[in-house]
Amino acid sequence: LQAVLEATAVNIDAVNPEYVGQMGAGRIDAYEALKAVPFSPQTAFKTPVRTILPGTAIDFTDLSKGIPSSWNWTFENGFPNTSTDQHPASITYGLPGSYSVSLTAQNAYGSETITLENYIVVTATPTPYVLFEASAEYACIYEPVTIEDMTLYEPLTWLWEFEPSSVMFVNGTDANSQHPEVVFTSPGVYDVIVTSTNTNGSTTTTFEEFFVIDGLDLPFSDNFETGTSEYFNLYSNSKAFVRVNARSANESAYGLHFTGSGSPAGWSGSPTGTTPHQAWNVNVDFQAFADVCSVDATDMSSVYLSFDLRQTFSFGPKFSWLRVLINDTIQVADINGVLDFNPETNSDPFERKIFNLSQFAGTAFSVTFQTSTRLHDMIQAEGDNVFIDNIIINNTLADLPGDANCDGMINISDVVVVISYIIGNNPEPFCFENADLNEDQIINVQDVVGVVNIILSGGKFGFEPMVSLPAQLFLHEQGIDLQSDGTLAGLQFDIAGINPGEVEFMLEGYQFRSAEIDGIFRGIIFSFDNTPLPAGKANIIRFKQKQAQLAWGDVAAANLNAQKVEVLKSEGHSILEFSSGKMISVFPNPFMGSTTLKYHLENTTHVEISVYSLDGKFQKKLISKMQDAGEFQLAIDAEELNAGIYLCRAIIGDKTSMQKIVVLK
Repeated sequence: LQAVLEATAVNIDAVNPEYVGQMGAGRIDAYEALKAVPFSPQTAFKTPVRTILPGTAIDFTDLSKGIPSSWNWTFENGFPNTSTDQHPASITYGLPGSYSVSLTAQNAYGSETITLENYIVVTATPTPYVLFEASAEYACIYEPVTIEDMTLYEPLTWLWEFEPSSVMFVNGTDANSQHPEVVFTSPGVYDVIVTSTNTNGSTTTTFEEFFVIDGLDLPFSDNFETGTSEYFNLYSNSKAFVRVNARSANESAYGLHFTGSGSPAGWSGSPTGTTPHQAWNVNVDFQAFADVCSVDATDMSSVYLSFDLRQTFSFGPKFSWLRVLINDTIQVADINGVLDFNPETNSDPFERKIFNLSQFAGTAFSVTFQTSTRLHDMIQAEGDNVFIDNIIINNTLADLPGDANCDGMINISDVVVVISYIIGNNPEPFCFENADLNEDQIINVQDVVGVVNIILSGGKFGFEPMVSLPAQLFLHEQGIDLQSDGTLAGLQFDIAGINPGEVEFMLEGYQFRSAEIDGIFRGIIFSFDNTPLPAGKANIIRFKQKQAQLAWGDVAAANLNAQKVEVLKSEGHSILEFSSGKMISVFPNPFMGSTTLKYHLENTTHVEISVYSLDGKFQKKLISKMQDAGEFQLAIDAEELNAGIYLCRAIIGDKTSMQKIVVLK
């Protein structure tokens, strides 16, 4: 390569005498260098029509690569039948038949000959020779494209087909029109298959990869991890740059990076005082763009754009600007009302920006990220940069935890929507992924508490770390009693066999919602400020009349951090009948190594004894079986337990007992 460049360079020793004899002393002549590359021609040619009437003259065009220096053509039964022109014109064929054409192209490094048999067909009764032109071969989805038929030999009918078939005929045309108008409804590369008939017969011709259609189907996401921009068109003016690189990634390898110029002369505005008018209307040379020509939201009632954004600056925050345009000219604000984005500090982290574009739902529209940045990356401080990553366009906001009603905001309305979903009302719209804060694929009271926490503190886990003891629920003929440690923020329960009209909520200052779902009564207790439920023992539900044959269904509870709290359920007695720690005894306690648990049975009954951590996680089961009356004892081995405080739960018949045990190491 060096030898080729040196041999073909333009000698400029007279104007640069100090560089004589050095590499780079000459001026590169790209054309001469290309000609000097040692490879022989790759021969190819074409003609506009291959089927002609007798006596017709046609032209040939050389398409050979490798910069040939000479050409030798042979035209079977043509006049003239040879030529040395690069592009022979007016070759006439007088007699019907099928004829071959040969071309030999030659340069200083060799030659190549190509012969195409039966390339020219001469006939007095030709079927249609399909030709057409299009108003655009590169277009966007839903951009009208007009096809002008130019088929030869008096065509009478047409059939236009496309592969793939994501095409609509518009403006009164259809697949049989001579000059159809179409829109492509999905991005991709399209073949065109045309069948045309005349009095001599029909012809079907396939034009492979004729149309290249740009645009986005929804849902769409791009994290740029391929290292390139596969969907967005990137371009910039003379004093700006845009590219995909590692400098701009948010917890990944690649992102979209906009930056300014190495020569910032001409910028209008100060580091802290540049105005939006100056950024967008005056500092045009400093602007860069990333756009997609068409987003297909034609069948959607809502549309959202979201992305991660970080910005930096050189001398001041007003040297770094970003805005979003729809349909080239409509500037849109994010859900917080921000139109123009500037950084605050150079240590600003990536933030998720969300735009409600539902005003454009039902249409196809373009999206443009436009920046105006003064100074190139890292020239001064961080430089004036705009970093974008993880772009999502969809009809919901699955990336906004807590936004259950999909409106781009998190507020009390989302709490109401989650409650409505839990009690079976099937609200619309409902963003399940946003509502399922703990990602367990179940919407319940934990998610309600989490949404309230997001509203109050910005995070679903509230303010302080927390460990909750298991709560206890007692279902009896007069109501429901609760015993808890004062950290519960919400409770949800199902009961079979109850008439909803008999239920009376007893806790003042809390919210209670209920419904009957497939014959099961469901209740949920919560508050709009996550006030904890009362500590200790409390009657939470009273039945207006005594109820019999009730049974627990599913029960869920959440503490103030929206974490699951285990709930121990009992039926048939009230909290006043519950034995707390008197059914079992543990000695020694605290203990190292092992300890002994003792209990007494007055009659044959089922016994289940298990150990739990303070946060309600199961540790080990000591026993679960029927036992006769008598005195019993079990060994608790600390070898499988870490040092700490645990709960030993005993369910003996229809009664439950809890006792703390302390393991020492």
